[in-house]
Amino acid sequence: MSRPVAPEARSYWRALILRLGHLRSVVLIAAFSIIVSMVITAVATRSLFVMTDAEFWQTMVLAAAVPGVIAPIVGHITIGLVLDLDRAQSAIAYMATRDALTGAANRAILMQRLEAEAGRHFRTGDPLTLLMVDADHFKHINDTWGHATGDRVLVAIAEVCETLMRPTDLFARYGGEEFAVLLPATNRSEGVAIGEQVRQAVADLQLFGPDGARIPITVSVGVSVLTSPDPGCKRLFDSADGALYEAKRTGRNRCVVADRTRAA
Repeated sequence: MSRPVAPEARSYWRALILRLGHLRSVVLIAAFSIIVSMVITAVATRSLFVMTDAEFWQTMVLAAAVPGVIAPIVGHITIGLVLDLDRAQSAIAYMATRDALTGAANRAILMQRLEAEAGRHFRTGDPLTLLMVDADHFKHINDTWGHATGDRVLVAIAEVCETLMRPTDLFARYGGEEFAVLLPATNRSEGVAIGEQVRQAVADLQLFGPDGARIPITVSVGVSVLTSPDPGCKRLFDSADGALYEAKRTGRNRCVVADRTRAA
């Protein structure tokens, strides 16, 4: 799976190094070190010592030569450490916000974003829709082809769903074989349309087991819209789960809207 790019804090120094390039950054560090060394040496020798011009310039050459040798080595090591540290920080941030298997946002990020979007909904009146997406017959897939294949199925579902998301949407793994899709500024009919796109895209997946047989992959989708104050968005989740249960009960591989009993 091609995982999403890890979040990049891109500190000022890392951004500067990336913009200049590694070699140019080393050269600039060396040049700066030489200039500073020569300025300090010139000021010190002129004010503290009595030297002939020849002695002065010999001292200046030495003042330039020492940092000229040491600074590139130190600069190269320092730049490497800065980049390594930033990559480590980005990796930690990625692991804290992403599901390890699928690369989707994790449940903590879903709840954090949901709280923010719910607050905006009540401030602006923009609609907010939640989709709960559950892989159908997932236990059967695990029992038939093994857990490794089950993991491949979850990754494939996540991949295809991510391709359907708009920049403002959030796709997250809620737990097990269940995913959630948060759709800001999206009304009921638009949410149903996206739910149908998700359902159809998963049904069209071509994934094969170790025995070469095509694995039938489908999902059931429950759609719910936030309409009233809902601390913790519990009712929103409950209604989406209820719609998801109805989709399962009425045959799976379908999209059902909360408080309705027919497939959308």
